[in-house]
Amino acid sequence: MSAPEARFDLAFVSTSRTRAIADKAGADFIRNLAALRIIRPVDESVARDWVEVYCEPGEAAHDPFVQGARPTELAIFKEAVIRFGMKPTALGYGEDTDSIRFFLEFRGCLYEDVLGGFREHIARLLLLEPELVMRSAHADVGHREVPAAERPVGKSGSSSSKAGQVGVRIEEL
Repeated sequence: MSAPEARFDLAFVSTSRTRAIADKAGADFIRNLAALRIIRPVDESVARDWVEVYCEPGEAAHDPFVQGARPTELAIFKEAVIRFGMKPTALGYGEDTDSIRFFLEFRGCLYEDVLGGFREHIARLLLLEPELVMRSAHADVGHREVPAAERPVGKSGSSSSKAGQVGVRIEEL
């Protein structure tokens, strides 16, 4: 199967659009995809009520899209973004995605769909029914800046803050 030349943005969202993913479940989800070498977290935006983790394609970035060996030397996707938390955001895939609390987005993807096994993997890990939405790839969307009013506030006392430890501190396996 040869890869098409056009690029697409694909995003998994919950069929229950208001569904939120807990911080620990989101971090575990990221670690799982990193352990499978699908993604490699490289940056994050951490707010009090939401987190976005930005990832490069991993060595096995093709696994959600094609069976077997990597079919091309081209980047399978340009960037993956995982968002979770309590504050909804507009994802930009139409009115149906104007208020989303969780998404896994593949930006600039070579493929228009994923394999059923990957969709089932997401459903098992997050205990939700994932829906895939698609659009033509948008130009560089960039990383979301955390407004000063939404930045995590350090807790007083002897415990250290966990801010900044959601995605990019994943250890290499």
